[in-house]
Amino acid sequence: MIGFGPLTVRFLLTGEQSTGSIAAFELTVAAGQRLPAPAHSHDHYEETIYGLAGILTWTVDGRPIAVGPGQALCIPRGAVHRFDNLASEDAK
Repeated sequence: MIGFGPLTVRFLLTGEQSTGSIAAFELTVAAGQRLPAPAHSHDHYEETIYGLAGILTWTVDGRPIAVGPGQALCIPRGAVHRFDNLASEDAK
């Protein structure tokens, strides 16, 4: 596990373990955290988000999308995105 202030990242599967085809990690974001990380995009792959606990608000190409437990979000290649936990409970 790696901690970055209000974030904790636990790698479940790395590119090295999957011949570069997939990476999977669990991200925990503390409640009420507006993150200073800049929006970014990925030109070579999609990103899929699956909510386990709490609610993260993802901003994808300027549009806010709340993702909660049992919900999924696919971020297309090239889409500019970022996230915040605007809720009162930790999100995973």
